[in-house]
Amino acid sequence: MDKKALRFEIKQKLKTLTIEEIESKSSKLSLNLLQLLEQISRQKGFRSLGCFNPIQQEPLWFLRFKPDAYDYLLVHMHLDQTLSFHPVEFEGFDHKVFHLELHESLLVHSGTPEVLLVPGLAFTQKGERLGRGKAYFDKYLSSFKGVTIGLGFEMQVVKELQTEAHDMKLDYIVTEKDIYKGNIK
Repeated sequence: MDKKALRFEIKQKLKTLTIEEIESKSSKLSLNLLQLLEQISRQKGFRSLGCFNPIQQEPLWFLRFKPDAYDYLLVHMHLDQTLSFHPVEFEGFDHKVFHLELHESLLVHSGTPEVLLVPGLAFTQKGERLGRGKAYFDKYLSSFKGVTIGLGFEMQVVKELQTEAHDMKLDYIVTEKDIYKGNIK
């Protein structure tokens, strides 16, 4: 299936989820993510977590997190299709506010995450990702040296994706049902 058709199909599936279903699946995903982050921390140690504020039926990854667990760096999408990450207080995550552009007051300070949470529309167990089509994250990931974790619901995991040279693989994929070792060797 081509990317455009798959994007449409996944978006339609996600629209069928109720708020209660999203919260239930997200709670389980959040526990799986915490488990993986603890494992990564034991192996490599890290403090800064690059993250996103969920939009349009994306997992509420933060439901089981504690405010002081990590240094949270929230993504900002610039008009020139680049990303930057900025320190935020944990209480700044809100699943009722769907945006990926931060207020100017938060853009004063920036940082580079050691572990990066990556949204997407579809994923494979091998770490391939289908984004929303603008390649913001693929551009950033092309030079990112840390650990990458794709977040999606199990219904977003597909057998295969049509990929191109610029499509970057992720180290892990976390859903409400499983943790897949994507591009980890």
